Amino acid sequence: MCLRQNRLTGFDELPTLPALEHLDLYDNLIKGISDLARFPCLKVLDLSFNCIENLDGIEGAQQLTELYISNNYIAFMKPLSSCTNLRKVELGHNKLTVLFDLHFRVYSYLFIEFGIFAGEELARAYRVVVGM
Repeated sequence: MCLRQNRLTGFDELPTLPALEHLDLYDNLIKGISDLARFPCLKVLDLSFNCIENLDGIEGAQQLTELYISNNYIAFMKPLSSCTNLRKVELGHNKLTVLFDLHFRVYSYLFIEFGIFAGEELARAYRVVVGM
């Protein structure tokens, strides 16, 4: 389901769709992640270009394999550790300061651009491929 540029502010504006596998909420006004348990089959979620400050609530997406969440205000990745099926993550242009749990996870694709780690700016267009 593609709902790009609809000025949505949260997941409460969406109906419960138990069979939904792909949800594209790119370029809305969403501030937080909630009620993902209403989409138990969700495998791909695009929340890029929103106003999200943290990943709290992502644990409701147990079947999630791909997460696109670039261009938000996220500083920590720790909540992603609950997404055991997650294999592809795009986190470019966030406010990441710590890469929690990366050495414990096997991602087939991880893209991070313009983060600040241990006080040093991460190189432009940084790409890490792990487990291939």
